[in-house]
Amino acid sequence: MPLRAILVSSLLLISGCATESVSRFHYGTSIQASHSVSVPELLGNAEWFDGEPVSVQGVALFRRDRFMTSGIYMSEEDWANWSDAYIYFELPEDFSEAWDEALRLDGTWILVQGVFRLNRRGSLPTPDENVGQGNELGIVTICGVHCGSPGYIEVHRISGYFE
Repeated sequence: MPLRAILVSSLLLISGCATESVSRFHYGTSIQASHSVSVPELLGNAEWFDGEPVSVQGVALFRRDRFMTSGIYMSEEDWANWSDAYIYFELPEDFSEAWDEALRLDGTWILVQGVFRLNRRGSLPTPDENVGQGNELGIVTICGVHCGSPGYIEVHRISGYFE
């Protein structure tokens, strides 16, 4: 059913027949993704995709909790059951301006483009150490609620639709 919903929504939007109640959300700049992959592919082959630009389609997780949790699930069922099988996002600082609107994407299908990174456990590098180590944004990753995930996506672009 999710694939059918995506196809119907896409056809309605392309043909201009979509209702006015559907809003588009775009954040960031599109990148040339080397790999169009699924959430299970990233979870199962994390080492292979480390440092690679990826494009991933799945169900959005945006929750305003103490961690401002965000990520992508492979299905609506996984999202509804808070499955551990998801990839979390590292969002740039300026994403805070889009957070309220992004919350409306929670539980909807989205497309994410970014660079996949393995979770590196152990001592945390400083932002200066991160730069030049493949993390151009200078983001320090703290393994909190996301320690079960083998990696995360440094988000460059998020696209989706919500009512």
